[in-house]
Amino acid sequence: MSGIIPNPLILDVSEYQSSKAMNYEQLAKQINLVIVRVQYGNIEDKEYKNHIAGFSKQGVPIAAYAYFAATSEADAKGEAQDFYKRTKSYGFSWYWIDVETATAPNMRNAVAAYVKELRSLIGPDAHIGAYIANHMYAAFNLNIEDFDALWIPAYGVDDGTYNGTNPSYPCDLHQFTDQGRLAGYAGNVDLSRLTLTHSRGLDFFSAAKKATTASANSVAAPKTAAAGLTSHKIAAGDTLSALALRFGTTVEAIQKANNMGSSTLIIVGNTLLIPTASTSKKTLKVGSLVKVNQTAAKWATGEAIPSWVKGKTYTVQKLRNNNEEALLQDVLSWISAKDITVQD
Repeated sequence: MSGIIPNPLILDVSEYQSSKAMNYEQLAKQINLVIVRVQYGNIEDKEYKNHIAGFSKQGVPIAAYAYFAATSEADAKGEAQDFYKRTKSYGFSWYWIDVETATAPNMRNAVAAYVKELRSLIGPDAHIGAYIANHMYAAFNLNIEDFDALWIPAYGVDDGTYNGTNPSYPCDLHQFTDQGRLAGYAGNVDLSRLTLTHSRGLDFFSAAKKATTASANSVAAPKTAAAGLTSHKIAAGDTLSALALRFGTTVEAIQKANNMGSSTLIIVGNTLLIPTASTSKKTLKVGSLVKVNQTAAKWATGEAIPSWVKGKTYTVQKLRNNNEEALLQDVLSWISAKDITVQD
């Protein structure tokens, strides 16, 4: 073997992996998420119920996928309905559509019809992702904005490990082999990893409920904003701190609105949800109680901010530079307004 086995590790299974040959207890100790095929076109996968039951018993997070085989938009809607009927009792938070072969004259429209129908059935608290064959990505020309995440295969030497070969297009999940080997099953299995092009952890793909409309770093980020939020398409040169200043909010408020955790990674071309000033930022004034953001790096004078200062609350003693810098009582240091959050 030439590469590594990534952690977290994602397994996908279908009827090609017999449930009778699987030791679910043993497999569960090696994986963090399993994606189970439910159907091929409108044909039910013979093992999906057994796989779901087996991994559920072990407490492994589960998502569902369906192989797209529709020949028309009408056919696509029917497949989406079948997918939903077979999975609705499980309450999945993720539905993946496997698009590998050109089965319809216009794949873009047919897949869009599938997604639209499925979304109308699963409701707002679930995600839809697309598994797209790497070599067919351009030819299919799918509207990736229809999806909450992308999953693309690229194998390289395909020896069961990740050897540095990556998909040709940005994605959230990367299937790095179909020759994987895990204790608990004697045959080969498909294995995937989270890519480094996003800041979301595994919990985003395995959570029981949809935490937000989507992550800012999703390949297919949301394009509409709820009340109190505005959408911003990320441009070259944008940073969270610069956007916070521009929109009158804070870095932490943007991170929270986009389910980013503490990450500051943003990708040109994606969309951020920006909290508006009226809902996210209170007036900074002398006497205000402010918290130093965890992302704060340097004082206004250029020295590094100690870790023990971050996350603590201080009183503003003075303001300068049109209220863009505040002097914090107790530490007696000047800090940029973008690096603090008003608490009162």
